[in-house]
Amino acid sequence: MIYTKTGDRGTTSLPTGERVAKQSAMISYYGMLDELSSRLGLLAALLREQSYLADVEADIKLIEHSQQLLFRWASLPQPIKPCQPDAESLEHAIDDTDRMVGGLFKGFVLPGGDVVAAQVHVARCNVRRFERELYALMPQLPATVGESLESSGALAYVNRLSDFLYAMARKVNYLTGNSEKKAHL
Repeated sequence: MIYTKTGDRGTTSLPTGERVAKQSAMISYYGMLDELSSRLGLLAALLREQSYLADVEADIKLIEHSQQLLFRWASLPQPIKPCQPDAESLEHAIDDTDRMVGGLFKGFVLPGGDVVAAQVHVARCNVRRFERELYALMPQLPATVGESLESSGALAYVNRLSDFLYAMARKVNYLTGNSEKKAHL
């Protein structure tokens, strides 16, 4: 049964079975992971529907792998496995996209172009928000959680994920023939 009614009074259970307030740091952490994973799932679904699917299949796998990592990061108190190989996979994909589009960063661009590229930018912004909120929340999390996030390279992975999504948006616009508008600062 999906409903238990045990959370009707503002508390919920952690995976360890401990009951905590719904506004606790750990519940905020789990909610952030869930929200980001959901946004990435929407992005993967949108990409699968496109005519250029063959050109983004590897990227979809990286996005889905990111969802798996986020789910594992919620499996505390077990330590998070090292994320350096995962970050390197994102870097390789970024490098591949850089070669495809003829250089990724030539000044800031306005999010938009193709509707899927715009959704990639929204996902990128979600990753950046996740990163900001995670750094702000870390002092309130149990020390073992913060230590695990830092020592595993998870924080670097999150930073690389937003870079990957920036590159992905550029790639989608390139594949669809949509030009990007430069942001004039």
